Amino acid sequence: MLPAIRWPNLIAAFAVLAACLVAATVTGPAASAQDRLRNRPIIYVHGYNSGPGVWSGTKSYAQSMGYADAELFTFDYSKLTPGNTRIEQLAERLREFIDGHQLLNKSPDGKVDIVGHSMGGLVARSYLQQAGRYGQTAHLVTIATPNHGTLPARFTLLCQDIWSSQCNDQVRQMAGAHGLLDDLNRNETPAPTRYITFRSNIGDEPVGEWPAKTGLCDGQVFGLTRESKLSGWYAGDTSVLNGSDERVVNLVAPCESHDGVRDNEWVKKRTLDYIADSDGAHTPRAVQVKCGELTSHWDGGRWTSAYGQSCVTATRDHGRSAARAVYGELNIRGCGYYYTLGKIWEYVGQDPDYTCDVKYRGLVDRDSTRVVDNQNTRVSPTRSTAIMTDTTEAAPGSTVTAGWRFDVTAHGETLRDAAADSGPLIIIG
Repeated sequence: MLPAIRWPNLIAAFAVLAACLVAATVTGPAASAQDRLRNRPIIYVHGYNSGPGVWSGTKSYAQSMGYADAELFTFDYSKLTPGNTRIEQLAERLREFIDGHQLLNKSPDGKVDIVGHSMGGLVARSYLQQAGRYGQTAHLVTIATPNHGTLPARFTLLCQDIWSSQCNDQVRQMAGAHGLLDDLNRNETPAPTRYITFRSNIGDEPVGEWPAKTGLCDGQVFGLTRESKLSGWYAGDTSVLNGSDERVVNLVAPCESHDGVRDNEWVKKRTLDYIADSDGAHTPRAVQVKCGELTSHWDGGRWTSAYGQSCVTATRDHGRSAARAVYGELNIRGCGYYYTLGKIWEYVGQDPDYTCDVKYRGLVDRDSTRVVDNQNTRVSPTRSTAIMTDTTEAAPGSTVTAGWRFDVTAHGETLRDAAADSGPLIIIG
């Protein structure tokens, strides 16, 4: 005689089986122990009319900082750009790429980090939105991405003959057509993913405003603000992602071209700093970074100007003691001046006869005790420079800060007594 069927138990068993099948569909079969990666994998996503080879220098740098080649992946959609394959479709292919390589299963914490350049940042954002994988994406880094559109793409909406070769759906979407940017920007930075953006235009650079010289660094992504509004005669900060908590960090890189900012050494370094775990559990190094606001400074007569930002960084490599190496950093951006009585604006670097001279005092405090006090002068031939203090140490539980006092001279005029502070960083054990 057959045993009686216990329907509630049978239904529960089918429910468990269905859940397992759904999980297998989303993430694929479980990775074996020998396939498990030591560090959380990084996926690099190239931009419009580009290809995966552009990341070769970035990947080499990551390997020099402790990543294995098997932990670094490049998503290739080069055969589909330029073209009418929409960004949402490319995002679906990115999902297939991640699932096909079983990256969520191979990752030591079940998450990935994604770095996208230009349109690649929009592909990555669309992937997160479509797949809903904010909990499986630890960090999203966008570099020179038109998160709120870009003016050159808007010209293609007219589809005049001069623009016909660029008149395709990918460019239209970067101009705001087909609703993609509206969808992505209804909630720009969903938790728990952390977001880091890099741009080389601060936002107030003049764009052909006579008699000023064009001040653009990135000449491909500009012309709109972080509110998706036209920025008039100025560059705008369209690459910014809006968010109100410390999960969202928007950084201004040294003045580089659209592709140059992707390859910039400071951007490579800061990318790995920000995606590192604070305790180094799933990344080659333990890193914490705390930066103050990037703020504008002028001399009394408003002839010379520069932006300043203070950061404090604490790092530890694998196998080292619990103590962190700590240093302060002053980032100078947009150093420039007016010349002649007509006040014509020019950035340092546009005329080789003028430099940006920074006389500074860099301070690092640990638990309210001064441990570093550096004073010197830096002469830069360009509008951007980064100055570091000496390195000190701090144990877990310590609170460290970096502060700067500096004067900037350009074209014979000096802005004095500028200040930049990082704010407090508590070292995590």
